[in-house]
Amino acid sequence: MSFLDTIINNLKRASTKREIDLVFSHNKISDPLRKIKYLQQVQGMLSFYAPNYYQLSSKEKYEYEVAIFLKGNWKINELYGRM
Repeated sequence: MSFLDTIINNLKRASTKREIDLVFSHNKISDPLRKIKYLQQVQGMLSFYAPNYYQLSSKEKYEYEVAIFLKGNWKINELYGRM
């Protein structure tokens, strides 16, 4: 299994912010923008637009993306894709 596959599979199983942060720390990923790319790749979509998104710091964007990820709407899309 590749490095990317490992991260994606572990993120798919994560259900708390702590678990998400552990996936990234175990894989030595500290850059918030890189974390966002992985979260969006797992979700198969970009997160919903927030009016002030581009004014946020990288850390704030990461926190926003984690909140969207944890809502789990992307799991429904993944399920529909299998049907």
